[in-house]
Amino acid sequence: MGGPRQRLDRLHQRQPGIDVDPGASIGLPANGFLPLAIVIDWRRSRAGANILDRRPHAMSETLRAFRLAPLLVLVALMLTTLPLALPAGADTITVTGIAVDVTAESAATARDSAIVQAHRQAFRQAVGELSPGASVPDVSDDRIASLVQDFSILQERSSAVRYLGTFEFRFDAAGLRRLLGQHDLPVAAPADPVVVVPVYRAGETMTLWDEPNPWRRAWDVQQATGGVVPIMVPLGDLGDVATLAAEEAVAGDLARLTTLAARYGAAAALVVEAATEGHPPGEGDELTVSATRFGARGPDFRTTKSLRRDAGEAVDALFGRAAAAVLEDLRTWWVQPDRMAAAAGPAAVLAVRIPVQDLRDWVNVRQRLSGAPAVQDLEVVVLTRQEVRANLRYSGDIEQLRTSLQQWDIDLYDDPDGAGWTVRTASPDAPSR
Repeated sequence: MGGPRQRLDRLHQRQPGIDVDPGASIGLPANGFLPLAIVIDWRRSRAGANILDRRPHAMSETLRAFRLAPLLVLVALMLTTLPLALPAGADTITVTGIAVDVTAESAATARDSAIVQAHRQAFRQAVGELSPGASVPDVSDDRIASLVQDFSILQERSSAVRYLGTFEFRFDAAGLRRLLGQHDLPVAAPADPVVVVPVYRAGETMTLWDEPNPWRRAWDVQQATGGVVPIMVPLGDLGDVATLAAEEAVAGDLARLTTLAARYGAAAALVVEAATEGHPPGEGDELTVSATRFGARGPDFRTTKSLRRDAGEAVDALFGRAAAAVLEDLRTWWVQPDRMAAAAGPAAVLAVRIPVQDLRDWVNVRQRLSGAPAVQDLEVVVLTRQEVRANLRYSGDIEQLRTSLQQWDIDLYDDPDGAGWTVRTASPDAPSR
């Protein structure tokens, strides 16, 4: 922007007659955060109108000035802190175990045909994850290839005329969603990342952050698979250890679980407990697994699994199989029909009030609103330190909108004090609706 006392003329050079002069230097406070509202003196460089001037030309100048407000929000968003860790496959769909067997006039030709065939099989599976039950769009091989971030050959064998291979593919999830939308197919909205809390119980001993914990290692592998529900495994640093103990996780301590999730910029925590009689489980021994997802309102997803270690199966393979089964249940739960696409019906606009505590709170609410399938757009009208006033464009009716927002731990209610429709993150003491 320039040195001290330089003005922001370049930012508003297309707004004739408007001068942006904060009248004070702007810097970061000691805690590293910007205040939510930055008050700027919008005024004409020549003597004349201000916002209190009711003359038409004065008001039009003022309204044009307010068009710069999104720039301030953008700057603020760029300066917010990042989560401690991001999921490795945050916006990818990983499809593995794609097996092909092709015979042709030569091994090279068979291999080339097998790779094309593997792409198509993986594409069908990826579409099924984002849009269960939907017909697979008829697209070219080149279009499928453009959606693939990368692929690996896990195993391969060949003869003079035959090729057998097993592949793993990573697809661009955002690109897949756009493609499905272009073909008018319902699409599962991407979920906020979930922090996985892997508690391992061997006999009477419970382990979360310490070793040995093969259950934690299994989830370290799973977090790279991406999908509609991205997952993150905590680092297990001193901050994590101080935030949550194994006993507190198993007991479902919502306050501590929410705090741990917030450390990683996640909206929920998934407590996964794996129990065996001893460590390591022997061949034929049972591994019992339970998983509970804790959002802002408390538990909203549960599943249990019981597996046995196969003869010759490695311990890590057993725990990996269990983690994959839990994650599959979580993804299936997320893509239930009421989470698919936007609710049917004409678009409507609702003026809403969004109470906020600070900039981080506002960013959190806005991100959740953008993920709700029924929400089409959010137009900010007024932004202050205490609240945001906005026009929320949505599809369906109010009850459908409420249901859509609740899936993202957002409450929508008509404030009993006459403040109008209010939007805020869910909390136990939210007003009754």
